[in-house]
Amino acid sequence: MNYRIAGLLVLFILVHELIAQPRGQATPPQGSAVVAGKIVDESSGKAIEYANVALFSMRDSSLVTGGTTNIRGEYRIPSVPYGRYRLVANFIGYEKKEVNGLAVTPREEVTMVEDLQLKPVSIVLEGAEITADRAAYEFRIDKKVVSVDQNINAAGGTAADVLENTPSVEVDIEGNVSLRGSSNFTVLVNGRPSILEGSDALQAIPAAQIKEIEIITNPSAKYDPEGTAGIINVITKKQQDRGINGVMNLGIGTNDKYRADLLLNYRTTRANYYGSIDYRDDHFKGERESYRELDVNDTLNILEGTGSRNMARGNMSGKLGMDYFITNKSTLGISANIGTFSFEHGGGARYHEWSSPAGEEIYYRSETSSPRERDFYGFNLNFQHKYAPRDHQLDLFLDYANRSGGSNETTDEWLTDASFSNLGEPYHRTRAQEGQESHDMQFKADYVRPFWVGKLETGWQTSLERESESYDFQELDASGTWTDNDRFSSSMDFSQDIHAGYATFGGEWGKLGYQAGLRAEYTNRVISTDEVGGEYTVDRMDWFPTLHLSQKLARDYQLQASYTRRIERPRGWDLEPFLNYIDKDNLRQGNPDLEPEYVNSMEFSAMKKWGMTYLSVETFYRNTENLITRLLTPLEDGVILHTMTNLNEDHSLGMEAMFNYEVNEFLNFNLSGSVYRYQLNGEVNGNSVDKESTNWRSRLNANIKFGRATRLQLNTGYHGPSVTAQGTSRGMLMTSAALRQDFMKNRMTAVLNVRDIFATQKHDFTARSLGYYEHTVMQREPQVIQLTLTFRINDYKPKRNGENGENGGNGGNGEGGYEY
Repeated sequence: MNYRIAGLLVLFILVHELIAQPRGQATPPQGSAVVAGKIVDESSGKAIEYANVALFSMRDSSLVTGGTTNIRGEYRIPSVPYGRYRLVANFIGYEKKEVNGLAVTPREEVTMVEDLQLKPVSIVLEGAEITADRAAYEFRIDKKVVSVDQNINAAGGTAADVLENTPSVEVDIEGNVSLRGSSNFTVLVNGRPSILEGSDALQAIPAAQIKEIEIITNPSAKYDPEGTAGIINVITKKQQDRGINGVMNLGIGTNDKYRADLLLNYRTTRANYYGSIDYRDDHFKGERESYRELDVNDTLNILEGTGSRNMARGNMSGKLGMDYFITNKSTLGISANIGTFSFEHGGGARYHEWSSPAGEEIYYRSETSSPRERDFYGFNLNFQHKYAPRDHQLDLFLDYANRSGGSNETTDEWLTDASFSNLGEPYHRTRAQEGQESHDMQFKADYVRPFWVGKLETGWQTSLERESESYDFQELDASGTWTDNDRFSSSMDFSQDIHAGYATFGGEWGKLGYQAGLRAEYTNRVISTDEVGGEYTVDRMDWFPTLHLSQKLARDYQLQASYTRRIERPRGWDLEPFLNYIDKDNLRQGNPDLEPEYVNSMEFSAMKKWGMTYLSVETFYRNTENLITRLLTPLEDGVILHTMTNLNEDHSLGMEAMFNYEVNEFLNFNLSGSVYRYQLNGEVNGNSVDKESTNWRSRLNANIKFGRATRLQLNTGYHGPSVTAQGTSRGMLMTSAALRQDFMKNRMTAVLNVRDIFATQKHDFTARSLGYYEHTVMQREPQVIQLTLTFRINDYKPKRNGENGENGGNGGNGEGGYEY
């Protein structure tokens, strides 16, 4: 293990030294020179990507040449003939900026233009000045950016609610999030790991505290490659004005839904202090119907069920943090957060069981309660130093997170008559207690060094994870005593160390932008179990290359292409080699021999802009190796075993498009959709499960403004049918609406929204295998109405594209670390 880590460090240093060597600069053609500069946001000083720059002749006002800015807000226009020019810079949602009399002469090979600061557009309406809305979606070289404040349907909700109307993302009826059809994605909060994982993390972050969400389907080598579908990075708000500012939100919804959160910020010349608290208690009703056929020894056993499927989510957490501006170039940040997260599902069900040829008919019902709670806390220490050249900086991070808790599930079952009236006391009662505690620590160093020909990014990351789990299962015997069932009780210790080094280099060659990277990771994982009496060890080195390209065809055209390789490591729950009891008809068992999934992902996209109107088209291909798939296997006693295994591979080839049409300042439409061909190749129990399907989904969002203080937003989306290794799912439609009203010069806002207006959001799934068939329909509570009130303290308004400001940028962060 030590020699591998040492090898990675040596490789990291060699790449740094080799790539970092200064390179010579080509002499521009005779009679012309290069015009270069940078475009930034006037409020925050942050770079503006994809801004347009045009050069017009001062002699006849004709357009001579132009270009667009890169990810750092920089532009470089080659081969500009000697002469005098008028330079015009503009971007969607900003006022145009002009520089007159720009002289390009033989005295300078590169004519440097001072940084241009663009100001957000303002519209005068009925005597009031209104700042133009930021685009709901922005496209950058390696990500899509979702502006949360433009989604009023998510007011009073969570990050998961915001993502319901986001391209590339789907949210099912239980709030589970998937990215291009996969739940294997990584959640970051301000670029740092989240304490909670996946959908749990997104359900715990209030939408009111979010500035924007980055969807990164093909991340560069700088990012952790964990999560085959990509990364969802949640950027939270932070005020930039000095003094005390804040925002408070109160929400209430039908059938016991309550939410509240408070965010405060205090800024001085030398420091920025911030804190937040949030509370959530949501209850959702649901229904479930199922029909199952199981062929055992030439006898067809049939089980029909119907009942309730209720769910509750709760969260209470708090956070404190500080950024200290040591100098104008150095920032030290520290933050800590603590909280508890809860999730509960359960309900009652009625079952009718019979067999063919004719056998005994059985009627019974069950009541299940499964509350799960998890306490968490964490802290982050970060440091940033900016060197003299632009974008030359060093970032250091140290994160720690602790999670502890478990679940306590109880199930009671009664025999009944045909009308489902109980025949006495419960004939079977069980309870299961699960305990879990984990400790995660991560150290990360990122170094950025710009050169005239490009930019080098390199870094190191060490992640240490320790986790212990226990599962105790008990049954109530005839004497009324709870007794342990060792068959379904277990304990496990899990440890995983990952050491990684990366390097990327990017720049521009004419109108071609490029970024190439390589990441190396060494993984050491050990699973220890007392009951089974053995250890399961992984000792592996992995390599992850990445490549991103962009081509500027004209002022309003942009092409992008990228390739990445990523990994999804199986979780502890999937690896446990023990049997777990679900109910009398279902058992589950982990698979310690699971291999990680590897995905090779390629994307190609194009965009055309017409002012605030734009069209983007993206094609993608994704191939997953060692596909981890849930399997349902009938056992001889009629019980279904749920487990996981690696199938051979799958392939997805498709296209995603978005059209944003700005009719005028009062009306906007956004239409998006995707279609892809899915192919699954593999075997289950010696039988081929090769399948193909054409999947599609679409969304339409409409924003209507009535004057300067009232807005209506309508959203509708359809998720088409799909296939899995052992089944198919039908399509699903959802429609929602929200009305927003501002009061007291925008110091107070009220939002009323209703979700699933037509009660069409249902999950309809059919599973098939040899001797087994099951059809299930589930529906979460429809037509949920919620009212949210927002109060702004001292006109709290996060700066557009904001950073920490003049004393240290965003480097100290103060927002890093494990959160939520």
